Amino acid sequence: MVIFIGGMFKSGTSLARKFIGNHRDIFSGLESNWFELDQYFNNTNKDIGFKIKVWSAFFKIEEDFIKKIIYSSSSSEEVIDKMMNYLVEINNLKYWVDKSPPNIYYSNRIFNYWNNAKIIHIIRDPLDVFMSCKEAKKWDNPILFVDTWAKIFSNLKKPRENKNFLEIRYENMILNQNKTLEKIYSFCELDWEEEFSYHNKDTSEYLLVKEVTGKESTTLKRLSQPITKERIGIGKKHLLNTEINEIENLLKLNNLYNEYSNALWK
Repeated sequence: MVIFIGGMFKSGTSLARKFIGNHRDIFSGLESNWFELDQYFNNTNKDIGFKIKVWSAFFKIEEDFIKKIIYSSSSSEEVIDKMMNYLVEINNLKYWVDKSPPNIYYSNRIFNYWNNAKIIHIIRDPLDVFMSCKEAKKWDNPILFVDTWAKIFSNLKKPRENKNFLEIRYENMILNQNKTLEKIYSFCELDWEEEFSYHNKDTSEYLLVKEVTGKESTTLKRLSQPITKERIGIGKKHLLNTEINEIENLLKLNNLYNEYSNALWK
């Protein structure tokens, strides 16, 4: 069994990954963005040096070993499968989870390659997501935000028909933590113990990403702090009405207003 977590950026995918990674049988690391290797396999960009450097640091694997995996593979899926299975083996584990937000966009590819895959889509109130994006200075205007949000939510019909596709609210992970995590664990066919809901306030991932990429992850910085419900509702509290109206009008143009309305936290 393999597990993929995804969703719109700033939606709680990293938190879900940490909770699932608490299980004794799971390998869970920083996001791989495995699909970025498509450019290599499509011959549009053969420069994979930075990707190899990042993976080597994130997953503690020798760069030469990662190169061998890539050179002996014929697709991005084959690369991440080989690498993750290797990490499972050397760490004496059983399963692996990959958390990369765009995994939802690639759901059909995932199901085609891994017939036993479990995909978890984390959904958060889109106004709260946009507010978090503004704070992080990413996708921080309505046009960029809607364009990115639409890529995740416009291709959900087929994945939702698959019994191995689960949608979870970020808000429920915060407000109904144990019940929600137990649902996730059951979906993944993992035994559940309350200790798996423990949140380790660790700065190591934040510092590693900053060192390797030169970028500060506001997500990982928050994950090094206590989990609170204070982040729920920040959009309605702080966004301008003009911003909200522009987002809603753009989503109507993209025929995604119903998805947006359903995603709002009531």
